[in-house]
Amino acid sequence: MWLLTFLFFLSCLLLGWVLFGYYIWLFLLTLIKKDPDPVQERFRTPPLVSYIIPVYNEEDRIAQKIANLKALEYPKDKLQVIFVDGGSEDGTLKAIARDKDQSMEVISSPLRGKTHQINYALKHCRGEIIFISDADGITSLNTVSEVLKEFESDRDICLVGVYSHPEGAYELDRYYWLAQNKGRLLETSAFTSSIVVAICYAFRKGLLGSFPDDVVADDVYISYYTNNLGKRVSYIDKCFSIETRSPSGGKQFFSHKFRKSNAFLKESLRFVYKTAEMNPRWKIMFITKVSQLLFTPWLMALYIAIGGSLVSLGRWDIFLIGTIPLFIMLLVTSKIFAYIPVREDRKHYPLAIVVKTFLISTFILLLCGITFTFFRQDSNYRKTDAA
Repeated sequence: MWLLTFLFFLSCLLLGWVLFGYYIWLFLLTLIKKDPDPVQERFRTPPLVSYIIPVYNEEDRIAQKIANLKALEYPKDKLQVIFVDGGSEDGTLKAIARDKDQSMEVISSPLRGKTHQINYALKHCRGEIIFISDADGITSLNTVSEVLKEFESDRDICLVGVYSHPEGAYELDRYYWLAQNKGRLLETSAFTSSIVVAICYAFRKGLLGSFPDDVVADDVYISYYTNNLGKRVSYIDKCFSIETRSPSGGKQFFSHKFRKSNAFLKESLRFVYKTAEMNPRWKIMFITKVSQLLFTPWLMALYIAIGGSLVSLGRWDIFLIGTIPLFIMLLVTSKIFAYIPVREDRKHYPLAIVVKTFLISTFILLLCGITFTFFRQDSNYRKTDAA
């Protein structure tokens, strides 16, 4: 019995941290955080900004992207837009040539794949700040100016992520993004965001020369890379980016999240050997993020299996002592998330959607962990089956 009791309380402790305790800790950090110092640096004049857009067979949506870039509220003579093509076989290049303006140029990467294309474009960037944006990401017109303000606010901020959410109406996907966005905003308020989103982010030119060729998720890699340098990552909601290509049903949602989880895990494990060198707060965040990916499904299974065994043996007292604190932490975390403002979705999601999203996401993480050593992908995969 002592072994069952020990394993049950251990599962409750670890599960409580990865699901709830982590976010309660972040919230407490926001309460004790010192007021920010006055602005440390300002760009004397609007800096030259380089905007990289990797493209491959984007004929159906590139005109919308170009129109969005043209409308950005930033001087055109201070904007260098680079469309880097990975060998498009449709009318993408013709569409760009037809619609582009004087701030835009097209280059062709010798290698296909987002990572290779970004690395090739980085060699041509002249800007002090470099944006990377997906062809299916439509940003608010104030994006460049708001991101620059964030860089000005603290010289330790070297990477800024733009608040992103899907255009599609598939409810599970919208709630998933909402929960993830609230987590990133809370991390930013407390210390530093663990990741940015690939749809649109920006970094200081001196931060990164190039990505390793085998990077699958550039947004995860550059976020971990920045945090490991002891610099800050900021995720802001004063501007936003809408993903116009997103899952439209359960099958696409499952497939897309499985690939993203696999990529997230791969990039996370890349930095495990650096754990001893991380500063204390980032070390806690990093270990928690990896634990959420690797251990959440197994901890859930352990909690259910041992908890069921204790109940079947009549030890309701042990079960309740471990479960009641989890329930209280759930309520506290729900309250914290309820007070985090969001841009795109103020509706109240029913409990069924919350539970369904959590269960599907947990199952995806379980499959990801089981198949990780066998599942191979690169930065060249499609976002959805329909895209």
